Amino acid sequence: FHSMKANVSRLANYIKTSEDWAVANSHSPLDMRKFKEAEKLLEFLRMLCSEDPKRDTEIPAVQVQSMAESLRLGEELVKAFEMPRDPGGVLPDFMSSVCKLLYTFVSGHARNQQALFAHLKTLQVWNDVGDRTDIGVANTMAGIFRGNHRLCENVPEELVY
Repeated sequence: FHSMKANVSRLANYIKTSEDWAVANSHSPLDMRKFKEAEKLLEFLRMLCSEDPKRDTEIPAVQVQSMAESLRLGEELVKAFEMPRDPGGVLPDFMSSVCKLLYTFVSGHARNQQALFAHLKTLQVWNDVGDRTDIGVANTMAGIFRGNHRLCENVPEELVY
């Protein structure tokens, strides 16, 4: 639990400071070391949320998903969707990893699905990023609804059309 808490906290810090390391501009260069560390944190947490943390699997680890929920992982990851869209930099790759983790975080977990359901409009912002049209937002959204009939009955009309 303490290790996961520390990793969620580190990842949240990277998300909050993304303009300092993930976007090259006149104030700061792109920091590939921080990008790679953030990517490793995303992968590590995604693997923890899987039944077998040593290999990538779609079978969720429900206890770990619940622990991640208690650490507010979903809320921290949603903040990543507020980052400025920069299709030419590393952010599309970062956001793709965020989407993979979110999918694993919500997969088959009704509380996590409900928590992200409230943020559908925020997730849609990154649905189309320039020439990289698929970073995984659609998969994340599918994970929110997968196996959750109550949420499926409440799909917002603008999401369908």
